[in-house]
Amino acid sequence: MGFQDRDYQRESLREEAMPTEHFVTKAFMAICGIMFFLELVSPDRNGMIDNLSLSTHAIGQGRLWTLVTHAFLHDPSTPMHIVFNLLAFWWFATDLEDRLGRLRFIVFLGVGIVVPALVYLVTRAIGLLPEGRGVIGASGCVNAVLAMAILRAPFQQLMLFGVLPLQAWVFLAVSLALDALNLRRPDSLVASDMHLAGAAAGAAMFFMPLQGAIPLLWSRRARPARRPRKGTTPSLTLYRGEEAVQPSRPETARPGISPSPGSLPSDIDSLLEKISKEGMASLTEAERQQLLQASERLRGRKS
Repeated sequence: MGFQDRDYQRESLREEAMPTEHFVTKAFMAICGIMFFLELVSPDRNGMIDNLSLSTHAIGQGRLWTLVTHAFLHDPSTPMHIVFNLLAFWWFATDLEDRLGRLRFIVFLGVGIVVPALVYLVTRAIGLLPEGRGVIGASGCVNAVLAMAILRAPFQQLMLFGVLPLQAWVFLAVSLALDALNLRRPDSLVASDMHLAGAAAGAAMFFMPLQGAIPLLWSRRARPARRPRKGTTPSLTLYRGEEAVQPSRPETARPGISPSPGSLPSDIDSLLEKISKEGMASLTEAERQQLLQASERLRGRKS
């Protein structure tokens, strides 16, 4: 039997070959697309954005949902914002969803949305960075996805704009450097601190996987415990004095060869009869040794 024919290997191959649907990735992109369409057709676009965008004022009024909803809105006046965000998200998020599974990928996206939002609120609340009308966009979450995916495979080759070959780690480094340079620009409309916070959150979850309530095992999906096969029986144990000896499983009999019913010596046959009537504890030490020697001779004859 070849390695690929064994039961556990066949199960692994079936799992890897099974096509994934990327349900969470598609759902995230669909929500962003639907919200963008509603922004375009809404008779009160500004009111919709004000109610769902993130700001210290909104949180002060108790609109805690803006910690999440801001990520699904994009500026209708700059459609390339949502286009680039969703393209980058699709390129990298599908692989992460395959690796993490749906539930853990949802948790990961939640962290990628909320952590940049908290950083935004803290930096504005203490006056470290200026606050505008509010912030919208999925860039913080997208940067978390980029950081996680690129740290998993830093030397993969990317084609920037379809023409420029670039290693993934270089792309991430340049992107973070531009965000860092843009951080202190007072006229900037981009929340660069959220970009950096998202990338930091993705990197932190890559290097420090949680093993408690949220077990993020990045290298592969967690598999359910293998159930015991039906029809298996516990192996027998022979005892020699106080020491337990676990014999190896007998080999499957070769086709055309069957053990002869009269092949056991009469003394061994009597010992087996004694065991069946009185139990293993009834044997003396000499009888135990005799039984073990006979067992070893039979194993040697079969081999």
